[in-house]
Amino acid sequence: MGIVRSGLAILIIGAALLVTGLIIAGLSVFTVTKEVLKGSTLIDQTTIQPDLSYVAVMKDVPAGQQLLLSVSSVPTDVPLQATIIEADGDILAIYNITESPFTSTTVTKTTGDHTLEIKNVGTDTVTVNGAVLNSPVAQQGGGVSVQDNPSVQNLVNYGLVILAGMALIIAGIVMLIIGAIKYVRD
Repeated sequence: MGIVRSGLAILIIGAALLVTGLIIAGLSVFTVTKEVLKGSTLIDQTTIQPDLSYVAVMKDVPAGQQLLLSVSSVPTDVPLQATIIEADGDILAIYNITESPFTSTTVTKTTGDHTLEIKNVGTDTVTVNGAVLNSPVAQQGGGVSVQDNPSVQNLVNYGLVILAGMALIIAGIVMLIIGAIKYVRD
């Protein structure tokens, strides 16, 4: 009878570890996703006629943030021009996109609202999907500075917590397997 309880106890401990790991990892992933999407722009199935543009504003983007532009279009060969404009009105980057998918990065110079404009410079109508993600991880002198950037420190910390959650999930699954085997044998 004591062996059955031990198998059952292992099952309960395994389930508790699994649930705890799922909660910890889930909350950490949610927090990291929220941090990355803050100030980002998502483009979902937007149709752009020839010589017209799609314009979106990214609110309160700090200086020194890395912006990751990713665009895909249907048809893929319609030429597009993507322009990112700084808060002060200066052009930060211009990309002449001749084929999609297209991805590029740039780093902001000023703080404030930044504007993304995607113009259809072709002769056919195009449907565009994509995003401009606002990442606190900007390259500095050939590497990423973790010490001077609290946003990067937070991402690293949450990354470690996600790993700890995954370790708890794995430990929980192993305990459930061991507990199930022990419970069935008895």
